[in-house]
This record gives sequence, structure tokens and C-alpha cells, in this order.
Amino acid sequence: MFTHCLMVFVQKHTAGLSTDRRVMLKMKELVCSGVRRVPEMKRHVQQFVENHLFAGTTPPSQSDARFWPSGKAIVNCIYRTTQAMRFYSVFVSCNK
Repeated sequence: MFTHCLMVFVQKHTAGLSTDRRVMLKMKELVCSGVRRVPEMKRHVQQFVENHLFAGTTPPSQSDARFWPSGKAIVNCIYRTTQAMRFYSVFVSCNK
């Protein structure tokens, strides 16, 4: 229950603008699981895009920022998600 509430909170307070919604949600899920390094996130995103979003078809070009976020976009996602997680934990502890 806590994990689900946390993900709903993170999704509402860390909207991604140019990255595909499914890729952004996957990155947020990975951050909640402990991924904090850009190269590791890029590897996970690559596997997600190739094996889940475009399984059996040709994935989009590496220059398509919608499915292949830049290092800066990943850093921003990690930062926003960790901040949302901190605010959520403060929110939960204050409402007990």
C-alpha cells in the first residue's frame, strides 16, 4: 500500500514534459527502487524501450529524445523523484 501511494504521489508531483510518459514512469519506478546513476538508468531505459515498448519491431532512432532521454533529463528525473519521495515521507509522518 505504501509503495502504491508513493508512486501516485511521485507521478503527480514530477511531471515529465518531453519524454514519453511510459519511459518517464519507468524511470521514476527505477528511482524508487534505488537507481541513482545515469549510466545505469540509461541501460535500464534501453532495455525497457527495446524489450517492452518496441518488442518485435524496430525501436526509434537514438536521436529521438522522446524515447531516449538525455543525461540531463535523467538527472532531472532522479532529482525530482527523490525530492518527491522526501516530501512524501514528511507528509506521511506528519499525518500519523
